[in-house]
Amino acid sequence: MVSATRFTWMVTDQTNNSRSRFQGKASVTVDGATTGNPFTVEGIDGDRLTPNTNDHFTLKAYGPRRGRRHSNPHLPSVWHRR
Repeated sequence: MVSATRFTWMVTDQTNNSRSRFQGKASVTVDGATTGNPFTVEGIDGDRLTPNTNDHFTLKAYGPRRGRRHSNPHLPSVWHRR
């Protein structure tokens, strides 16, 4: 289970403001173990594009950071929805 606990930033951009991205931190529970993990979401509103395309979003949940020395998260787990 993934539950957002904090949002850090959000940006809306591209043609006709068709894309939004946001980042935050989530509580992730797998097999009873819960960790705090950074995540990003990107969504495309296909109705704002010419020609129209399907809407979709991508959720990337990264491994938990281990201390302040590691400024980049581990490779993400990625979910796509169209």
